[in-house]
Amino acid sequence: MTITIGNFSGKKGIKYYENTLTNPTDLRSTSNSITGINIAHGSWVTDDTNNQASTATNWFGVTYQQTDETLALSTYSYDTSAHTHTKIAEDIHTYGGGGVGYGSACQIDNDYLVYAGFTGPSGGYPTYYPMQGGVHKFNNALTGFGTTGGQSFSIKSNDGGPYSGASRLGSNSTAFFGGGTGASESGYWFTDYSGGGSSPNVCGNTEHGNFDEYYSSGGAHDYAYMSYLGKLSGVGGRGTAATYSNMAQQYKVMYINNAVYGQAITSWASQADHDGTTSPIGSEYAGSAGPINIMVWSWDGVDASAVYKEKFIRAVTFPTRETDSGTAEVNGAISSSTALVIDNISGDIKTGQSIRASGLAGSQQVSAWNANTNTVTLSGAGTVSDDVAVTFKNHSFFTPQLLLTTWGNVVIHSDSVTRENAKVYPITYSEGLANVNGSTSSSTTLAVDGNSGDDITVGATVTGSGILLSSSTVPYIGTAVVNGATSSSTALSVDGHAGDALVTGMYVTGTGISGTITVNTVTDQNTLVLSSAQTLSDDVTLTFKSPGAVTTVDVVTDQNNLVLSKTESLTNNNELRFSSVTVGDAIDWHDNSHNIFPHEVYLDRLDGAGSSACNKYECGSRRDNLDVYKTIRMYEDGGSTYIDFIEIDLSKVLSDSKFNVYTLHKKAYSFSKLDIKIKGAIHMKNDKDVLFLFGNVNASDDEEYRLVYFEGVF
Repeated sequence: MTITIGNFSGKKGIKYYENTLTNPTDLRSTSNSITGINIAHGSWVTDDTNNQASTATNWFGVTYQQTDETLALSTYSYDTSAHTHTKIAEDIHTYGGGGVGYGSACQIDNDYLVYAGFTGPSGGYPTYYPMQGGVHKFNNALTGFGTTGGQSFSIKSNDGGPYSGASRLGSNSTAFFGGGTGASESGYWFTDYSGGGSSPNVCGNTEHGNFDEYYSSGGAHDYAYMSYLGKLSGVGGRGTAATYSNMAQQYKVMYINNAVYGQAITSWASQADHDGTTSPIGSEYAGSAGPINIMVWSWDGVDASAVYKEKFIRAVTFPTRETDSGTAEVNGAISSSTALVIDNISGDIKTGQSIRASGLAGSQQVSAWNANTNTVTLSGAGTVSDDVAVTFKNHSFFTPQLLLTTWGNVVIHSDSVTRENAKVYPITYSEGLANVNGSTSSSTTLAVDGNSGDDITVGATVTGSGILLSSSTVPYIGTAVVNGATSSSTALSVDGHAGDALVTGMYVTGTGISGTITVNTVTDQNTLVLSSAQTLSDDVTLTFKSPGAVTTVDVVTDQNNLVLSKTESLTNNNELRFSSVTVGDAIDWHDNSHNIFPHEVYLDRLDGAGSSACNKYECGSRRDNLDVYKTIRMYEDGGSTYIDFIEIDLSKVLSDSKFNVYTLHKKAYSFSKLDIKIKGAIHMKNDKDVLFLFGNVNASDDEEYRLVYFEGVF
């Protein structure tokens, strides 16, 4: 271990402390792979009681995958005066004597950890890898888990998954588990650990449930739908009740994906051009940067009660998607090199484009282009054979980011070539909770009373006891072309109709469509009335999609009298949920230096929610203004990687449609190589300091990591 103390460009009072970890035992046993800093506690991050104070004033834990694929942890103390760390214990297994693999663990609160993964005999995939999860409390010595205050439990008894582990939801007590299984099913699961004790409340749905209710197949494809094309977080909007790292509404999870039609993936096919790798994404969904769909799971926190899944279809359409720009062939094989010479060039090649070629990782981009020598500088070292076909793609292949705020959520869309295409979308969620006032039989008319939540609105998704989700009812999808421009009008004429017939209730998306819009009236297939006024250009192609199996509110006569989108038979006094997602207009990504791309900004795990390998204090919210996030921009220039310290202000996105990113320190830290990986962060309670764990820092030693404490950077 080597410690280096430095200053930022001579700025007084701003320092960094490097721990260069060259010995594998500094952080883990030989050949293990770190997944993240999954827990942190002590006086450096919180004033909460530190039960482990006799062992370490400040401490953290790192999760890693062992050579036998099992999940383990090591714990460390950190001296904030000397800026050294000391290993306390290693190879702490999350499940009994070990055996949880391809999963992860994350902190709920203080010394509580949730985990999930598969267990079972070697070679048993896919039939004999049960889905196993649990909540554990560290013992005071930080050498393992206590005998009380924790519980392990089975999610699925005989099938694989959830390989993505357990996710903290931006709440001190709630976690969400989900995964595809080897028996072509998908599992989802909540746990609540409020109040501690030895028996957390566990959602009674411990079998499988489809991630997409339109199809009955379930399928590991459903979870691939989440893993490869989506983002998971809590549902923001706690308002004044929000606290640091806890801005999410309890027992709710929001998930966005950007599949083309929002239906379940139906075949194990190549992911094609999404990120250049093979994965269970059908080619019809690959490479799509829009539109996205939003799904919300809700649970009431009571064991053995239902989890309601509310689908909000095609709520956002991104301005750009990945498109082909140029082609070429490799002119000379390379091995672990960033310099790629090409010939037979056709089309345009630009910095920021993504590159597709057999043998190259899907995350590769053009860091630099020399037209004189026909040399592409790759964003990371690659190996590729001579004469292999190369495709260059414009715009973004990056998964959209989802962040919590006190008022809701934001979706951030990045464009890797044209920064001006980067957009920010505000999302708010509302939920009414009302009781059926008089039983119904196959009726769309519904009377309710006793609403204890938000007002019920047109288009709200209805879930609850008695509401049927007919998974055999697939959504119908049609397209048509605007026949004559409109200006703030609900009346719409179309022609060029293709696909399924246009019917009342279909959701409408396309260029110019603002908000969540449905078809209110179909006079004929060329004459429609929309749910709200729109301004549309002539000849724009629109997509119309039916709500399929989802029941929605078509008419709100008043808060006690409703008309539903399809007939239901409901029992008096049954509680129903009426939930709505409102997506605001796109706001331009703006930063004060005018050169930051969102995909260069560290946004993963920044809200302390949604990731399956995060710690609570990975949340970068300012303690004095929760809607302002502290983070870093990491970007490559030449053969080096640089770090800027920045702040992202989301406080006025909803109220004033204003969004800003401020650069606090530019090129404040650097690495003399490319393809640096961020393995975790801990934000200190003083709102000024942060600890980062970086990987892939040494080209000649992939087992070297760097632990860097930055002082006074925010």
